[in-house]
Amino acid sequence: MPDLPLTAWIIFAGILGLLVGSFLNVVILRLPERMAAEWRRDARDVLELGGGDEEVKAFEPVLFRVSDRMVGGGASFSAGGPGKGMYTRLYQNILNRFGFAQSASVFNAFYNGTGLFGVYGAAPAENMGQLVAALCEEMTKMAGPISDVELSRAKNQLKSSLLMNLESRPILFEDIGRQVLTYGARTPASELVQQIESVTAADLNKVASKLLKTPPSIVVYGDTTCVPRYDVISRQFA
Repeated sequence: MPDLPLTAWIIFAGILGLLVGSFLNVVILRLPERMAAEWRRDARDVLELGGGDEEVKAFEPVLFRVSDRMVGGGASFSAGGPGKGMYTRLYQNILNRFGFAQSASVFNAFYNGTGLFGVYGAAPAENMGQLVAALCEEMTKMAGPISDVELSRAKNQLKSSLLMNLESRPILFEDIGRQVLTYGARTPASELVQQIESVTAADLNKVASKLLKTPPSIVVYGDTTCVPRYDVISRQFA
């Protein structure tokens, strides 16, 4: 063996370690994931399953976001103006219709493989029965007719909100981190805008029907005297 100085041997060992580590990373981590992805794709082709569940699940959060903008809502006291949600369903059908309604709005959260989509409302205790019935009615209407105007408005609001928020560096970095941790990759804003634009009324009806088939979770805070029982509420979604 050549008589090399100790420093050269240390550098050589370090380079060799990096090469071996990179090779093991590919063989142990990346190669099995790539093979599994190719196997799923080949299996879908053989079984003629089309795009597969992965693509559907990746698109569902976009559908729920559009539904969020369409159903909307807010508080009974608002300054109004463009973008305040005054033309959303909860504003028009609940807050503008029932004087006792203090607030009515939708909320959602998405995780890897699951999520949460719900509606929140507040009113005096004696009016809770009417408010619950009205909120349930609006939820079931999500699977019904959707006008071109409200669909276009919801998509435009979502696109503008997305692009405006991503102009902020802290929000941009948070978005990158959330997407990578949740989905393993980040979808560029341009692609998200295309996905939003491709949403149809039929897509929203389909995902709403799927949502309404799951048993509801109900949380009540305050005086529950006039709140309907769980079985009475859940039957409205059957």
